[in-house]
Amino acid sequence: MPRYRIIFRIVAALLLFALGVWNLLLSISAVDRDQEKDLAVIQTKVRQYPWRAESWYILGSIRAFDMRYSSPADARRCLERALNLNPWNYKYWAALADFLTVAGEDAAARRCMAASLELNRAFTDLYWRAANFYVRRQDFENAGRCFRQALEGDPSLLRPVLATCWRAWPDRAAILREVIPSTTPMTLGALQWCLEMKDPALARLCWDRAIRSGEDFELQSSFGYIDFLIREGSPEEAHRVWQEAIAKSGAAPPGDDPNRVFNGSFEQPIFSGGFGWRLRTSPHLAVFETPDQRFHEYRSLKLVFDGEENWSGPILHQYVWLEERGVYRLGYALQSEGLSTDKGLYFEVRQAFPAGNPTALARGPEHLADSDWTLHSIPFTVSGNGTLLVFSLCRDSSRKIDSQIKGKAWLDDIRIEREAGP
Repeated sequence: MPRYRIIFRIVAALLLFALGVWNLLLSISAVDRDQEKDLAVIQTKVRQYPWRAESWYILGSIRAFDMRYSSPADARRCLERALNLNPWNYKYWAALADFLTVAGEDAAARRCMAASLELNRAFTDLYWRAANFYVRRQDFENAGRCFRQALEGDPSLLRPVLATCWRAWPDRAAILREVIPSTTPMTLGALQWCLEMKDPALARLCWDRAIRSGEDFELQSSFGYIDFLIREGSPEEAHRVWQEAIAKSGAAPPGDDPNRVFNGSFEQPIFSGGFGWRLRTSPHLAVFETPDQRFHEYRSLKLVFDGEENWSGPILHQYVWLEERGVYRLGYALQSEGLSTDKGLYFEVRQAFPAGNPTALARGPEHLADSDWTLHSIPFTVSGNGTLLVFSLCRDSSRKIDSQIKGKAWLDDIRIEREAGP
Protein backbone atom coordinates (compact mmCIF):
# COMPACT_ATOMS: atom_id res chain seq x y z
CA MET A 1 0.00 0.00 0.00
CA PRO A 2 2.70 2.58 0.83
CA ARG A 3 4.35 1.89 -2.58
CA TYR A 4 1.16 2.84 -4.47
CA ARG A 5 0.87 5.99 -2.37
CA ILE A 6 4.40 7.06 -3.33
CA ILE A 7 3.73 6.40 -7.03
CA PHE A 8 0.51 8.40 -6.81
CA ARG A 9 2.38 11.36 -5.28
CA ILE A 10 5.05 11.25 -7.98
CA VAL A 11 2.43 11.21 -10.76
CA ALA A 12 0.55 14.09 -9.12
CA ALA A 13 3.74 16.12 -8.84
CA LEU A 14 4.56 15.51 -12.52
CA LEU A 15 1.08 16.58 -13.55
CA LEU A 16 1.34 19.78 -11.52
CA PHE A 17 4.74 20.52 -13.03
CA ALA A 18 3.42 19.96 -16.56
CA LEU A 19 0.46 22.22 -15.84
CA GLY A 20 2.83 24.95 -14.60
CA VAL A 21 4.97 24.69 -17.75
CA TRP A 22 1.85 24.84 -19.93
CA ASN A 23 0.62 27.99 -18.15
CA LEU A 24 4.05 29.58 -18.58
CA LEU A 25 4.06 28.83 -22.30
CA LEU A 26 0.57 30.26 -22.62
CA SER A 27 1.67 33.42 -20.81
CA ILE A 28 4.70 33.83 -23.07
CA SER A 29 2.52 33.29 -26.09
CA ALA A 30 0.06 35.92 -24.84
CA VAL A 31 2.88 38.41 -24.28
CA ASP A 32 4.21 37.75 -27.78
CA ARG A 33 0.74 38.29 -29.24
CA ASP A 34 0.37 41.53 -27.27
CA GLN A 35 3.72 42.77 -28.52
CA GLU A 36 2.89 41.80 -32.06
CA LYS A 37 -0.39 43.64 -31.64
CA ASP A 38 1.49 46.73 -30.37
CA LEU A 39 3.82 46.57 -33.36
CA ALA A 40 0.86 46.27 -35.71
CA VAL A 41 -0.83 49.24 -34.01
CA ILE A 42 2.21 51.51 -34.39
CA GLN A 43 2.67 50.44 -38.04
CA THR A 44 -0.96 51.34 -38.66
CA LYS A 45 -0.45 54.75 -37.04
CA VAL A 46 2.60 55.41 -39.21
CA ARG A 47 0.55 54.65 -42.35
CA GLN A 48 -2.46 56.69 -41.24
CA TYR A 49 -0.57 59.68 -39.77
CA PRO A 50 2.81 59.82 -41.51
CA TRP A 51 3.39 63.39 -40.30
CA ARG A 52 3.55 62.34 -36.60
CA ALA A 53 7.21 62.16 -35.59
CA GLU A 54 6.50 60.26 -32.36
CA SER A 55 5.08 57.26 -34.21
CA TRP A 56 8.17 57.04 -36.44
CA TYR A 57 10.36 57.30 -33.32
CA ILE A 58 8.54 54.44 -31.58
CA LEU A 59 8.66 52.23 -34.68
CA GLY A 60 12.34 53.01 -35.18
CA SER A 61 13.10 52.12 -31.54
CA ILE A 62 11.31 48.77 -31.90
CA ARG A 63 13.19 47.98 -35.11
CA ALA A 64 16.50 49.03 -33.56
CA PHE A 65 16.41 47.51 -30.08
CA ASP A 66 13.83 44.69 -30.03
CA MET A 67 15.69 41.60 -31.27
CA ARG A 68 12.51 39.84 -32.44
CA TYR A 69 11.63 42.64 -34.85
CA SER A 70 15.12 43.90 -35.56
CA SER A 71 15.72 45.59 -38.89
CA PRO A 72 18.72 47.96 -38.85
CA ALA A 73 17.93 49.54 -42.19
CA ASP A 74 14.28 50.08 -41.26
CA ALA A 75 15.27 51.40 -37.81
CA ARG A 76 17.59 54.01 -39.27
CA ARG A 77 15.01 55.10 -41.82
CA CYS A 78 12.33 55.50 -39.13
CA LEU A 79 14.53 57.39 -36.66
CA GLU A 80 15.82 59.73 -39.36
CA ARG A 81 12.26 60.31 -40.53
CA ALA A 82 11.27 61.25 -36.96
CA LEU A 83 14.12 63.77 -36.85
CA ASN A 84 13.19 65.22 -40.23
CA LEU A 85 9.68 65.80 -38.95
CA ASN A 86 10.80 67.18 -35.55
CA PRO A 87 14.53 67.93 -35.16
CA TRP A 88 13.93 69.65 -31.79
CA ASN A 89 13.19 66.55 -29.74
CA TYR A 90 16.26 65.44 -27.73
CA LYS A 91 15.14 61.83 -27.29
CA TYR A 92 15.04 61.27 -31.07
CA TRP A 93 18.70 62.32 -31.30
CA ALA A 94 19.61 60.15 -28.29
CA ALA A 95 17.91 57.09 -29.82
CA LEU A 96 19.73 57.62 -33.11
CA ALA A 97 23.00 58.00 -31.19
CA ASP A 98 22.43 54.63 -29.50
CA PHE A 99 21.57 53.01 -32.82
CA LEU A 100 24.65 54.43 -34.54
CA THR A 101 26.79 53.18 -31.65
CA VAL A 102 25.59 49.64 -32.29
CA ALA A 103 26.17 50.17 -36.02
CA GLY A 104 29.78 51.16 -35.31
CA GLU A 105 29.44 54.76 -36.57
CA ASP A 106 31.07 56.41 -33.57
CA ALA A 107 31.63 59.91 -34.99
CA ALA A 108 28.02 60.20 -36.13
CA ALA A 109 26.83 58.81 -32.78
CA ARG A 110 28.82 61.51 -30.95
CA ARG A 111 27.27 64.24 -33.07
CA CYS A 112 23.78 62.93 -32.36
CA MET A 113 24.38 62.72 -28.61
CA ALA A 114 25.81 66.25 -28.58
CA ALA A 115 22.71 67.49 -30.42
CA SER A 116 20.49 65.73 -27.89
CA LEU A 117 22.27 67.40 -24.97
CA GLU A 118 22.06 70.80 -26.65
CA LEU A 119 18.30 70.46 -26.95
CA ASN A 120 17.73 69.34 -23.34
CA ARG A 121 19.19 70.89 -20.21
CA ALA A 122 16.91 69.54 -17.51
CA PHE A 123 15.97 65.91 -18.12
CA THR A 124 18.01 63.85 -15.64
CA ASP A 125 17.59 60.50 -17.39
CA LEU A 126 19.20 61.90 -20.54
CA TYR A 127 22.28 63.04 -18.60
CA TRP A 128 22.58 59.59 -17.05
CA ARG A 129 22.23 58.00 -20.50
CA ALA A 130 24.71 60.42 -22.07
CA ALA A 131 27.24 59.94 -19.26
CA ASN A 132 27.27 56.19 -19.80
CA PHE A 133 27.53 56.82 -23.55
CA TYR A 134 30.74 58.80 -22.96
CA VAL A 135 32.10 56.37 -20.35
CA ARG A 136 32.05 53.60 -22.96
CA ARG A 137 34.27 55.83 -25.09
CA GLN A 138 36.53 56.74 -22.14
CA ASP A 139 35.61 60.38 -22.68
CA PHE A 140 35.77 61.18 -18.97
CA GLU A 141 35.47 64.94 -19.37
CA ASN A 142 32.05 64.76 -21.02
CA ALA A 143 31.00 61.79 -18.91
CA GLY A 144 31.85 63.66 -15.70
CA ARG A 145 29.95 66.74 -16.83
CA CYS A 146 26.84 64.67 -17.63
CA PHE A 147 27.02 62.68 -14.38
CA ARG A 148 27.28 65.94 -12.46
CA GLN A 149 24.20 67.35 -14.18
CA ALA A 150 22.35 64.10 -13.49
CA LEU A 151 23.20 64.36 -9.79
CA GLU A 152 22.10 67.99 -9.64
CA GLY A 153 18.72 66.89 -11.00
CA ASP A 154 18.42 63.70 -8.94
CA PRO A 155 20.67 63.34 -5.85
CA SER A 156 19.42 59.76 -5.33
CA LEU A 157 21.65 58.71 -8.25
CA LEU A 158 24.78 59.33 -6.15
CA ARG A 159 25.61 55.70 -5.42
CA PRO A 160 24.95 54.41 -8.98
CA VAL A 161 27.08 57.26 -10.33
CA LEU A 162 29.90 56.51 -7.90
CA ALA A 163 29.73 52.78 -8.67
CA THR A 164 30.12 53.50 -12.39
CA CYS A 165 32.87 56.08 -11.94
CA TRP A 166 34.76 53.91 -9.45
CA ARG A 167 35.21 51.20 -12.07
CA ALA A 168 35.96 53.50 -14.99
CA TRP A 169 37.88 56.58 -13.84
CA PRO A 170 41.69 56.32 -14.02
CA ASP A 171 42.02 59.12 -11.43
CA ARG A 172 39.57 58.72 -8.55
CA ALA A 173 40.38 62.14 -7.13
CA ALA A 174 38.93 63.54 -10.37
CA ILE A 175 35.58 61.97 -9.45
CA LEU A 176 35.30 64.37 -6.53
CA ARG A 177 36.52 67.37 -8.53
CA GLU A 178 34.56 66.82 -11.72
CA VAL A 179 31.57 64.62 -10.94
CA ILE A 180 30.28 65.22 -7.40
CA PRO A 181 28.43 68.54 -6.90
CA SER A 182 30.01 70.66 -4.17
CA THR A 183 26.98 70.60 -1.85
CA THR A 184 27.61 69.27 1.63
CA PRO A 185 25.07 66.40 1.41
CA MET A 186 26.67 65.20 -1.84
CA THR A 187 30.17 65.49 -0.41
CA LEU A 188 29.26 63.61 2.76
CA GLY A 189 27.53 60.93 0.68
CA ALA A 190 30.73 60.53 -1.34
CA LEU A 191 32.66 60.33 1.93
CA GLN A 192 30.51 57.41 3.08
CA TRP A 193 31.14 55.66 -0.23
CA CYS A 194 34.92 56.12 0.15
CA LEU A 195 34.79 54.62 3.64
CA GLU A 196 32.93 51.57 2.31
CA MET A 197 35.51 51.24 -0.48
CA LYS A 198 38.33 51.69 2.08
CA ASP A 199 39.94 54.62 0.30
CA PRO A 200 41.35 56.86 3.08
CA ALA A 201 43.02 59.33 0.70
CA LEU A 202 39.81 60.20 -1.15
CA ALA A 203 37.83 60.10 2.10
CA ARG A 204 40.08 62.83 3.48
CA LEU A 205 39.56 64.94 0.35
CA CYS A 206 35.79 64.58 0.81
CA TRP A 207 36.00 65.55 4.48
CA ASP A 208 38.23 68.57 3.82
CA ARG A 209 35.82 69.80 1.14
CA ALA A 210 32.87 69.41 3.51
CA ILE A 211 34.71 71.40 6.18
CA ARG A 212 35.62 74.18 3.73
CA SER A 213 32.05 74.52 2.48
CA GLY A 214 29.85 77.29 3.74
CA GLU A 215 27.15 74.86 4.86
CA ASP A 216 26.84 73.54 8.40
CA PHE A 217 26.09 69.90 9.09
CA GLU A 218 25.20 67.73 12.05
CA LEU A 219 27.85 66.32 14.34
CA GLN A 220 26.68 62.78 13.55
CA SER A 221 27.98 63.20 9.99
CA SER A 222 31.51 62.71 11.30
CA PHE A 223 30.92 59.47 13.20
CA GLY A 224 31.54 57.00 10.39
CA TYR A 225 34.76 58.73 9.37
CA ILE A 226 36.02 58.88 12.96
CA ASP A 227 35.34 55.19 13.53
CA PHE A 228 37.11 54.38 10.25
CA LEU A 229 40.20 56.36 11.28
CA ILE A 230 40.29 54.70 14.71
CA ARG A 231 40.05 51.25 13.13
CA GLU A 232 42.81 52.18 10.69
CA GLY A 233 45.11 53.18 13.55
CA SER A 234 44.94 56.96 13.07
CA PRO A 235 43.47 58.21 16.36
CA GLU A 236 45.14 61.63 16.19
CA GLU A 237 43.59 62.22 12.77
CA ALA A 238 40.26 60.98 14.15
CA HIS A 239 40.48 63.55 16.94
CA ARG A 240 41.29 66.31 14.43
CA VAL A 241 38.15 65.36 12.48
CA TRP A 242 36.15 65.43 15.71
CA GLN A 243 37.34 68.93 16.58
CA GLU A 244 36.50 70.17 13.09
CA ALA A 245 33.06 68.54 13.25
CA ILE A 246 32.35 70.19 16.61
CA ALA A 247 33.24 73.60 15.22
CA LYS A 248 31.26 73.04 12.02
CA SER A 249 28.14 71.74 13.75
CA GLY A 250 28.14 74.31 16.55
CA ALA A 251 28.29 71.58 19.19
CA ALA A 252 31.20 73.06 21.14
CA PRO A 253 30.63 72.98 24.93
CA PRO A 254 29.83 76.31 26.61
CA GLY A 255 32.55 78.24 28.43
CA ASP A 256 36.27 77.58 28.56
CA ASP A 257 36.36 74.32 30.51
CA PRO A 258 39.68 72.39 30.49
CA ASN A 259 37.74 69.14 30.88
CA ARG A 260 38.87 66.57 28.31
CA VAL A 261 35.54 64.70 28.53
CA PHE A 262 33.02 65.84 25.95
CA ASN A 263 29.55 66.50 27.36
CA GLY A 264 30.79 65.65 30.86
CA SER A 265 27.74 67.20 32.56
CA PHE A 266 25.33 66.02 29.88
CA GLU A 267 24.68 69.54 28.67
CA GLN A 268 23.95 68.00 25.25
CA PRO A 269 22.18 64.83 24.11
CA ILE A 270 24.03 61.54 23.94
CA PHE A 271 25.02 61.25 20.28
CA SER A 272 26.46 57.71 20.55
CA GLY A 273 29.45 58.32 18.32
CA GLY A 274 32.67 60.17 17.70
CA PHE A 275 34.53 61.29 20.81
CA GLY A 276 31.24 61.73 22.65
CA TRP A 277 29.28 59.36 24.82
CA ARG A 278 28.40 55.96 23.38
CA LEU A 279 25.55 54.16 25.05
CA ARG A 280 24.89 50.43 24.84
CA THR A 281 21.16 50.05 24.46
CA SER A 282 19.04 47.41 26.14
CA PRO A 283 15.29 46.93 26.61
CA HIS A 284 16.06 46.53 30.32
CA LEU A 285 17.82 49.87 30.72
CA ALA A 286 16.08 53.25 30.58
CA VAL A 287 18.25 56.36 30.21
CA PHE A 288 17.21 59.96 30.91
CA GLU A 289 19.07 63.26 30.76
CA THR A 290 17.46 65.14 33.61
CA PRO A 291 17.99 68.64 35.04
CA ASP A 292 15.83 67.85 38.08
CA GLN A 293 18.33 65.81 40.05
CA ARG A 294 21.84 66.93 39.24
CA PHE A 295 25.14 67.48 40.96
CA HIS A 296 26.57 70.22 38.76
CA GLU A 297 25.21 73.07 36.67
CA TYR A 298 23.57 71.36 33.67
CA ARG A 299 21.99 67.93 33.86
CA SER A 300 22.69 64.46 35.15
CA LEU A 301 22.32 61.13 33.41
CA LYS A 302 19.79 58.85 35.06
CA LEU A 303 20.10 55.08 34.54
CA VAL A 304 17.18 52.83 35.51
CA PHE A 305 17.72 49.03 35.52
CA ASP A 306 14.51 47.02 35.56
CA GLY A 307 15.90 43.84 37.15
CA GLU A 308 15.51 41.66 34.05
CA GLU A 309 19.14 41.47 32.84
CA ASN A 310 22.39 40.20 34.32
CA TRP A 311 24.31 43.04 32.74
CA SER A 312 27.93 42.34 31.76
CA GLY A 313 30.44 44.75 30.23
CA PRO A 314 30.36 48.44 29.30
CA ILE A 315 27.18 50.45 29.66
CA LEU A 316 28.52 53.85 28.69
CA HIS A 317 31.92 54.76 27.24
CA GLN A 318 33.85 57.54 25.54
CA TYR A 319 37.12 57.91 23.64
CA VAL A 320 39.54 60.60 24.85
CA TRP A 321 42.70 61.77 23.08
CA LEU A 322 45.55 62.81 25.36
CA GLU A 323 48.43 64.61 23.68
CA GLU A 324 50.82 64.56 26.65
CA ARG A 325 52.02 61.83 28.94
CA GLY A 326 51.63 62.30 32.68
CA VAL A 327 49.38 61.58 35.65
CA TYR A 328 45.67 62.16 35.12
CA ARG A 329 42.50 61.73 37.15
CA LEU A 330 39.07 60.59 36.08
CA GLY A 331 36.58 62.33 38.32
CA TYR A 332 32.83 61.87 38.53
CA ALA A 333 29.85 62.36 40.80
CA LEU A 334 27.48 59.46 41.41
CA GLN A 335 24.25 58.90 43.28
CA SER A 336 22.50 55.53 43.53
CA GLU A 337 19.22 54.14 44.77
CA GLY A 338 18.53 50.46 45.40
CA LEU A 339 21.21 48.97 43.16
CA SER A 340 20.85 45.25 43.73
CA THR A 341 23.03 42.08 43.52
CA ASP A 342 26.66 41.64 44.51
CA LYS A 343 28.06 43.32 41.36
CA GLY A 344 27.93 47.09 41.18
CA LEU A 345 28.72 49.80 38.67
CA TYR A 346 32.30 50.99 38.25
CA PHE A 347 34.48 53.06 35.92
CA GLU A 348 37.56 51.69 34.21
CA VAL A 349 40.20 53.42 32.07
CA ARG A 350 42.01 51.66 29.25
CA GLN A 351 44.51 52.57 26.60
CA ALA A 352 42.68 51.83 23.36
CA PHE A 353 45.69 50.58 21.40
CA PRO A 354 46.91 48.07 20.48
CA ALA A 355 43.55 47.29 18.90
CA GLY A 356 41.96 44.11 20.21
CA ASN A 357 44.19 44.07 23.28
CA PRO A 358 43.71 47.38 25.12
CA THR A 359 45.81 48.03 28.19
CA ALA A 360 43.98 48.51 31.50
CA LEU A 361 45.21 51.64 33.30
CA ALA A 362 42.83 51.98 36.23
CA ARG A 363 39.62 50.69 37.76
CA GLY A 364 37.43 52.50 40.26
CA PRO A 365 35.30 51.25 43.15
CA GLU A 366 32.01 49.40 42.66
CA HIS A 367 28.81 51.27 43.53
CA LEU A 368 25.92 49.36 45.10
CA ALA A 369 22.85 49.92 47.26
CA ASP A 370 22.02 53.54 48.12
CA SER A 371 24.25 56.60 48.21
CA ASP A 372 23.87 60.36 48.04
CA TRP A 373 25.82 62.45 45.57
CA THR A 374 29.49 61.65 46.10
CA LEU A 375 32.59 62.76 44.21
CA HIS A 376 35.01 60.02 43.16
CA SER A 377 38.48 60.20 41.66
CA ILE A 378 40.48 57.53 39.82
CA PRO A 379 44.18 58.32 39.16
CA PHE A 380 46.00 56.80 36.20
CA THR A 381 49.27 57.33 34.36
CA VAL A 382 49.82 57.76 30.63
CA SER A 383 53.38 56.87 29.66
CA GLY A 384 53.56 58.21 26.11
CA ASN A 385 52.63 61.32 24.15
CA GLY A 386 49.61 60.94 21.90
CA THR A 387 47.44 58.30 23.56
CA LEU A 388 43.90 57.24 22.79
CA LEU A 389 41.98 56.29 25.92
CA VAL A 390 38.60 54.72 26.36
CA PHE A 391 36.90 55.01 29.71
CA SER A 392 33.75 53.09 30.50
CA LEU A 393 31.01 52.68 33.05
CA CYS A 394 30.82 48.90 33.47
CA ARG A 395 29.33 46.06 35.44
CA ASP A 396 30.54 42.47 35.76
CA SER A 397 27.99 39.69 35.52
CA SER A 398 26.82 38.20 38.78
CA ARG A 399 26.82 34.48 39.62
CA LYS A 400 24.12 34.76 42.24
CA ILE A 401 20.77 33.10 41.69
CA ASP A 402 19.20 36.55 41.77
CA SER A 403 21.79 37.98 39.33
CA GLN A 404 19.79 40.65 37.46
CA ILE A 405 20.68 44.22 38.36
CA LYS A 406 17.87 46.49 39.50
CA GLY A 407 17.83 50.07 40.73
CA LYS A 408 18.81 53.58 39.72
CA ALA A 409 22.01 55.57 39.35
CA TRP A 410 22.74 59.20 38.46
CA LEU A 411 26.01 60.43 36.91
CA ASP A 412 27.27 64.00 36.62
CA ASP A 413 30.39 66.19 36.34
CA ILE A 414 32.53 63.55 34.62
CA ARG A 415 35.96 64.89 33.76
CA ILE A 416 39.55 63.93 32.98
CA GLU A 417 42.18 66.40 34.08
CA ARG A 418 45.95 66.32 34.11
CA GLU A 419 47.63 66.76 37.45
CA ALA A 420 50.11 69.56 37.80
CA GLY A 421 53.73 68.50 37.48
CA PRO A 422 56.78 68.48 35.23
